[in-house]
Amino acid sequence: MPASPEATGGVGYTFEDSVVASYLTSLLVEGGAQGISEAITDGVFLQRAALGEPLDDIIVEASDRYGQPSKLALQVKQSPTLSSAETNTDFRDVISASWREFKKDGFRKGRDRVGLAAANIAQSTLRAARSTLEWARTSKSADDFFRRLETENFASDAQRRFVSDVRAVLPAEAQDEENSWQFLRHFVILVFDTLSEGASGSFEAIERLRNALPTGERHRAEELWVRLSQISRQASGAAGSFSRATLVEQLSGVFDLSCLPSMRSDLVKVAEETRHALQGIRMDISGLIIPRNSVLAKINDVDDGKRFIQLAGEAGSGKSAVLRALAEEHTRHGFALVLTDKRLVGPGWPSLATHLRLETERLADLLFELATQGKPTLFIDGIDRLGNEARQTISDIVTTLLDDPRLADWRVVASTRSSHLEDLRIWLPPQLIEEGQAHIVEIDGFDDIEAGILAERFPAMNEVLFAEGQEKEFARRPFFAQVLAQRSVSTDGAPGKFSEISLGSGPIDFRLLA
Repeated sequence: MPASPEATGGVGYTFEDSVVASYLTSLLVEGGAQGISEAITDGVFLQRAALGEPLDDIIVEASDRYGQPSKLALQVKQSPTLSSAETNTDFRDVISASWREFKKDGFRKGRDRVGLAAANIAQSTLRAARSTLEWARTSKSADDFFRRLETENFASDAQRRFVSDVRAVLPAEAQDEENSWQFLRHFVILVFDTLSEGASGSFEAIERLRNALPTGERHRAEELWVRLSQISRQASGAAGSFSRATLVEQLSGVFDLSCLPSMRSDLVKVAEETRHALQGIRMDISGLIIPRNSVLAKINDVDDGKRFIQLAGEAGSGKSAVLRALAEEHTRHGFALVLTDKRLVGPGWPSLATHLRLETERLADLLFELATQGKPTLFIDGIDRLGNEARQTISDIVTTLLDDPRLADWRVVASTRSSHLEDLRIWLPPQLIEEGQAHIVEIDGFDDIEAGILAERFPAMNEVLFAEGQEKEFARRPFFAQVLAQRSVSTDGAPGKFSEISLGSGPIDFRLLA
């Protein structure tokens, strides 16, 4: 009957946890790992004896740059002795389990590896064993390997003794030269120096983890290493497994992470598009930027459970400027993806990805990686003005956000004219705008405090900004305020009279607000 993962975890859990944490480090930074350094780590699996894995402590799945898979299966022993003595059960168990793994259907010769992970091995036997294993991998045949091994003054007695010990533990059918050589070619002995003070293994892992953190967070690399060790301990008792996505999920909320090296170029392109989109949204009234603090506070108070926030207002009320201010504020502690009606292309996500020259194949993977930069939000300016092709692009993005559980932290913020709110129901996925998911924030013109700031800068506007009725309402909308501010200064720079800048003093093109 297979033992439970709790029972097989072993008393030397501190060392085993650090070995697992080393592989989780490789998984997090999209790097190679000890034993399969030529491939990129894709997954880590723990305590799999009950699921039929002979080498059950740690299993690492990886793939090379061409997508070809490989597997590393390890047994962890803190201080093993490399000998076939009957009393040496650790070594005998490792060799026996490695052989069973080696003979499994699906074992990829030349790619997969089996072996031992240890903290301490006598240096003389370790050197002999490692050099012998390297000879096996660099021999074209069993005959060539054993001819070199048996040549006096070419191979050492320690090397011959190691091979003899391994063959003594292998089953009878595996003790011939061909099977022994094939087995040795795929066997690895890995040493992890992670326990002692200043240990090189943990130091190297911590240095690698610095690259997994943003520049301002890299001092937390040691803290991240400790957290990975804790995660390893918890997962071992439950026969856990990790992909990079699930590992990032466990770290989210505690650590902000850098993007994967393979996606760094795409994230730069997305950030550049966001920067251009924000720059295209005007914030000022004739050079004066008026903070919309009350509106921003109202938006920031919206419950986190609302995934779709609609900034709705009349034409010219400053919805776009509020969206820009919100996005710029958001980038200080999260990631903002900003798309605007003036720049968005379609039809569909593939068109936008081609336009931006992105290399990431799957939209969901890109969105997940963007989310590792902090709390992620998609900002859409002028969603009600999008044509059919641009709508398809937004629909692709939003549907992906809703369908992939990894993307549950994403929120959507969009600006729209109040009169077009119902139109969004026609083409947006219904689960985004259903009750409980959506929230509407009304964007009105400037309040008294904001109007006072504007009047202080443009005194000639004071009367109209604090008038009664429709005249004040229109004057406080940022679009009209910009027109009036331009008229409030005469050509020689002197303040104009109110009668010269009233709403009726000259044509205002209302079509710009349509």
